[in-house]
Amino acid sequence: MGSTLCLSVVRLLVSVPGEDSVLPILHGPDPVPDMDEALPQLELVRLADGDVAGARRAWDASLGLQVTLWTLRCLGELDRVQGRPHDGADRMLAAMLMRPGTIEALTALVAAGRAPEALAVVDSLPDEDRRHGRIRFFEWWAALQAGSVARACRIMRETIEIADPFGRTRGRTRS
Repeated sequence: MGSTLCLSVVRLLVSVPGEDSVLPILHGPDPVPDMDEALPQLELVRLADGDVAGARRAWDASLGLQVTLWTLRCLGELDRVQGRPHDGADRMLAAMLMRPGTIEALTALVAAGRAPEALAVVDSLPDEDRRHGRIRFFEWWAALQAGSVARACRIMRETIEIADPFGRTRGRTRS
Protein backbone atom coordinates (compact mmCIF):
# COMPACT_ATOMS: atom_id res chain seq x y z
CA MET A 1 0.00 0.00 0.00
CA GLY A 2 2.86 2.41 0.78
CA SER A 3 4.29 2.45 -2.76
CA THR A 4 0.89 2.91 -4.38
CA LEU A 5 -0.02 5.68 -1.96
CA CYS A 6 3.36 7.35 -2.46
CA LEU A 7 2.91 7.34 -6.23
CA SER A 8 -0.59 8.72 -5.79
CA VAL A 9 0.69 11.58 -3.62
CA VAL A 10 3.64 12.31 -5.93
CA ARG A 11 1.29 12.40 -8.94
CA LEU A 12 -0.95 14.77 -6.98
CA LEU A 13 1.97 17.06 -6.13
CA VAL A 14 3.32 17.09 -9.66
CA SER A 15 -0.13 17.80 -11.07
CA VAL A 16 -0.71 21.05 -9.17
CA PRO A 17 -1.43 23.49 -12.03
CA GLY A 18 1.09 26.30 -12.05
CA GLU A 19 2.97 25.01 -9.03
CA ASP A 20 6.59 23.97 -9.18
CA SER A 21 6.98 20.26 -9.66
CA VAL A 22 8.15 18.19 -6.73
CA LEU A 23 10.80 16.64 -9.00
CA PRO A 24 13.31 19.52 -8.75
CA ILE A 25 13.08 19.20 -4.98
CA LEU A 26 13.88 15.50 -5.15
CA HIS A 27 16.51 15.71 -7.90
CA GLY A 28 17.91 19.24 -7.67
CA PRO A 29 21.62 20.05 -7.72
CA ASP A 30 21.74 20.17 -3.92
CA PRO A 31 18.83 17.92 -2.92
CA VAL A 32 19.47 17.74 0.83
CA PRO A 33 21.38 20.81 2.06
CA ASP A 34 20.01 20.59 5.60
CA MET A 35 17.44 18.74 7.67
CA ASP A 36 14.68 21.34 7.21
CA GLU A 37 14.78 20.81 3.47
CA ALA A 38 15.14 17.04 3.82
CA LEU A 39 11.97 16.58 5.88
CA PRO A 40 9.49 16.95 2.99
CA GLN A 41 11.44 14.33 1.06
CA LEU A 42 11.51 12.04 4.08
CA GLU A 43 7.73 12.17 4.22
CA LEU A 44 7.57 10.75 0.69
CA VAL A 45 10.33 8.24 1.46
CA ARG A 46 8.43 7.08 4.55
CA LEU A 47 5.37 6.61 2.38
CA ALA A 48 7.31 4.66 -0.26
CA ASP A 49 8.78 2.45 2.46
CA GLY A 50 5.30 1.66 3.74
CA ASP A 51 5.55 3.89 6.83
CA VAL A 52 2.17 5.49 6.28
CA ALA A 53 1.84 6.41 9.97
CA GLY A 54 5.27 8.08 9.90
CA ALA A 55 4.35 10.08 6.81
CA ARG A 56 1.08 11.17 8.44
CA ARG A 57 2.93 12.22 11.62
CA ALA A 58 5.42 14.23 9.57
CA TRP A 59 2.69 15.98 7.56
CA ASP A 60 0.71 16.67 10.73
CA ALA A 61 3.86 18.20 12.25
CA SER A 62 4.28 20.29 9.09
CA LEU A 63 0.72 21.58 9.52
CA GLY A 64 1.70 22.58 13.05
CA LEU A 65 4.39 24.84 11.59
CA GLN A 66 2.21 26.38 8.89
CA VAL A 67 -0.87 25.33 6.97
CA THR A 68 0.12 24.94 3.32
CA LEU A 69 -1.48 23.80 0.11
CA TRP A 70 1.04 20.96 -0.27
CA THR A 71 0.53 19.49 3.18
CA LEU A 72 -3.26 19.74 3.01
CA ARG A 73 -3.26 18.00 -0.37
CA CYS A 74 -0.94 15.22 0.84
CA LEU A 75 -3.03 14.59 3.94
CA GLY A 76 -6.24 14.84 1.91
CA GLU A 77 -5.02 12.15 -0.47
CA LEU A 78 -3.84 10.03 2.46
CA ASP A 79 -7.28 10.37 4.10
CA ARG A 80 -9.01 9.39 0.85
CA VAL A 81 -6.85 6.31 0.31
CA GLN A 82 -7.28 5.26 3.95
CA GLY A 83 -11.07 5.27 3.63
CA ARG A 84 -11.77 8.65 5.22
CA PRO A 85 -13.28 10.44 2.22
CA HIS A 86 -14.98 13.17 4.28
CA ASP A 87 -11.73 14.16 6.01
CA GLY A 88 -9.93 14.03 2.67
CA ALA A 89 -12.56 16.21 1.03
CA ASP A 90 -12.33 18.74 3.88
CA ARG A 91 -8.56 18.98 3.45
CA MET A 92 -8.80 19.27 -0.34
CA LEU A 93 -11.42 22.00 0.02
CA ALA A 94 -9.19 23.87 2.47
CA ALA A 95 -6.29 23.57 0.00
CA MET A 96 -8.44 24.89 -2.84
CA LEU A 97 -9.56 27.84 -0.75
CA MET A 98 -5.89 28.83 -0.32
CA ARG A 99 -6.08 30.07 -3.92
CA PRO A 100 -2.93 28.46 -5.32
CA GLY A 101 -3.40 30.30 -8.61
CA THR A 102 -2.89 33.73 -7.03
CA ILE A 103 0.89 33.39 -6.75
CA GLU A 104 1.13 32.22 -10.35
CA ALA A 105 -1.00 35.11 -11.58
CA LEU A 106 1.05 37.66 -9.63
CA THR A 107 4.29 36.13 -10.91
CA ALA A 108 3.09 36.40 -14.51
CA LEU A 109 1.74 39.94 -14.15
CA VAL A 110 4.87 41.31 -12.48
CA ALA A 111 7.19 39.51 -14.92
CA ALA A 112 5.18 40.98 -17.81
CA GLY A 113 5.58 44.50 -16.44
CA ARG A 114 1.89 44.76 -15.56
CA ALA A 115 2.44 45.88 -11.98
CA PRO A 116 -0.76 47.96 -11.63
CA GLU A 117 -2.82 44.87 -12.48
CA ALA A 118 -0.85 42.80 -9.97
CA LEU A 119 -1.58 45.41 -7.29
CA ALA A 120 -5.27 45.31 -8.22
CA VAL A 121 -5.24 41.52 -7.73
CA VAL A 122 -3.60 41.93 -4.31
CA ASP A 123 -6.10 44.63 -3.35
CA SER A 124 -8.99 42.30 -4.26
CA LEU A 125 -7.82 39.52 -1.91
CA PRO A 126 -9.30 38.89 1.54
CA ASP A 127 -7.10 40.25 4.36
CA GLU A 128 -6.05 36.75 5.45
CA ASP A 129 -4.68 35.99 1.98
CA ARG A 130 -2.97 39.39 1.72
CA ARG A 131 -0.93 38.66 4.87
CA HIS A 132 0.66 35.59 3.28
CA GLY A 133 4.43 36.13 2.92
CA ARG A 134 4.59 35.36 -0.77
CA ILE A 135 1.66 37.67 -1.51
CA ARG A 136 3.40 40.43 0.47
CA PHE A 137 6.59 39.84 -1.51
CA PHE A 138 4.77 40.14 -4.85
CA GLU A 139 2.89 43.20 -3.63
CA TRP A 140 6.24 44.79 -2.73
CA TRP A 141 7.73 43.86 -6.11
CA ALA A 142 4.70 45.18 -8.01
CA ALA A 143 4.64 48.37 -5.94
CA LEU A 144 8.27 49.04 -6.86
CA GLN A 145 7.57 48.42 -10.55
CA ALA A 146 4.50 50.65 -10.44
CA GLY A 147 6.45 53.46 -8.80
CA SER A 148 4.47 53.25 -5.56
CA VAL A 149 7.51 53.76 -3.35
CA ALA A 150 5.45 54.57 -0.23
CA ARG A 151 3.55 51.28 -0.54
CA ALA A 152 6.76 49.32 -1.09
CA CYS A 153 8.41 50.99 1.93
CA ARG A 154 5.37 50.28 4.11
CA ILE A 155 5.57 46.59 3.20
CA MET A 156 9.31 46.41 3.91
CA ARG A 157 8.84 47.88 7.39
CA GLU A 158 6.92 44.71 8.25
CA THR A 159 8.35 41.31 9.02
CA ILE A 160 7.71 39.14 5.99
CA GLU A 161 7.95 35.40 6.49
CA ILE A 162 8.06 33.25 3.38
CA ALA A 163 7.65 29.51 3.77
CA ASP A 164 8.76 26.92 1.24
CA PRO A 165 6.02 24.86 -0.45
CA PHE A 166 5.98 22.54 2.56
CA GLY A 167 5.44 25.28 5.12
CA ARG A 168 8.94 25.48 6.53
CA THR A 169 10.70 28.79 6.96
CA ARG A 170 14.42 29.52 7.06
CA GLY A 171 14.14 32.92 8.62
CA ARG A 172 12.43 36.23 8.42
CA THR A 173 13.07 39.08 6.09
CA ARG A 174 13.01 42.55 7.51
CA SER A 175 14.53 45.70 6.15
